[in-house]
Amino acid sequence: MPKILISCVGENTDKFNFRVLTLFKTLKKYGGKLVEAKSIANFVQSVDPHVEKELQNIGVKVNIVEPFIQGYPYANKLRMLEMKEEYDVLLALDCDLVVAKDFSSEISSNFIQACTPYMDPLTIEEWENLFSHFNLKLPSERYELLGPNRETISYFNSGVVAIPKIYNDKLLTSWEKYIHALLKLDSLSKVRTFTDQIALSLALADEGIPNKTFPIEMNFPIHNRIQSKFNPDKIDPYIIHYHNRVTKKNLIKKSGNKKTDKHIKKINSYINNGESKD
Repeated sequence: MPKILISCVGENTDKFNFRVLTLFKTLKKYGGKLVEAKSIANFVQSVDPHVEKELQNIGVKVNIVEPFIQGYPYANKLRMLEMKEEYDVLLALDCDLVVAKDFSSEISSNFIQACTPYMDPLTIEEWENLFSHFNLKLPSERYELLGPNRETISYFNSGVVAIPKIYNDKLLTSWEKYIHALLKLDSLSKVRTFTDQIALSLALADEGIPNKTFPIEMNFPIHNRIQSKFNPDKIDPYIIHYHNRVTKKNLIKKSGNKKTDKHIKKINSYINNGESKD
């Protein structure tokens, strides 16, 4: 197994404090071989000292970082690529995730890995125009979206991205370049939220970095209904992406999918009582 560094970037708010703590608590509880992986929680500008102490108590290092691009918080995730740590693969995560089981067998040090998203804000024709604008060749690969019944190019959900260190520096430089460039395009103003993901596709193509899709189990979203052809009831996720589906008592809402909800029930029991009910 490659040496894995697991990290996320959060903000000093109640919402993010819950998310970061829950992410790493479930990693340490259900991550199997990944329990010993180096873990770092990055907070933008400040961190609650109680949260910092709780993270440190479970073996998570805490870093303070500055905003990456003023006015576009989604780019803060690129701070993870600046960390000067020893590792083979960086697993860059969003905070609104919980770990359901050991996924160490899915990580490769040969290529960048991420999941196909639920939807694509651009059509294939719009992608062609965008790649042409930057004088890039459109990738020939096509992937089926989890939601709308159509295909996309090498466009990935950036919530779970495995980045081998050998590609880290040139990806960081190119990813940042394309985020800045895309934020200046009026034609993309309506899909601004997805700028970091669109920029990732451009960076991978520009740098010729090999990439491969993760199985859906590595980033299973529960905020939308997955196409039935993927048999969502039978999917046994490694990582659950719950987005904002959290109750007022800070428990993860059910997904409506059998195996996933079994994990959510177990995780909620752990969050609520500090113990797991399998």
